[in-house]
Amino acid sequence: MVRVLPKNDAIRKLIKHPVGGPFRAEGAAEWPSDSFTARRIADGDVTAEKVEAKEDPQAEQKDDAQLVEEEKKEVPPVDEKPVVEEKTTKSRSRT
Repeated sequence: MVRVLPKNDAIRKLIKHPVGGPFRAEGAAEWPSDSFTARRIADGDVTAEKVEAKEDPQAEQKDDAQLVEEEKKEVPPVDEKPVVEEKTTKSRSRT
């Protein structure tokens, strides 16, 4: 989610996100970080506010080595032998 502020009151009244909805009477709105939001930011219709990440006290901090090990577990090994399908032909007997 991205907190966005409209450039002016006309934008506040006219533009609404298809999923995130319209702006409130005052302040920022929270919109999904998608192509619609990115386009409005690029056009200058809205500006993005920095939102400080909420820290979860239960969250475990992982270093790069732990993340790499987890990725290795998630990705199945690739069999390097090419798979070749054998075509079988049925012979028809003429009687």
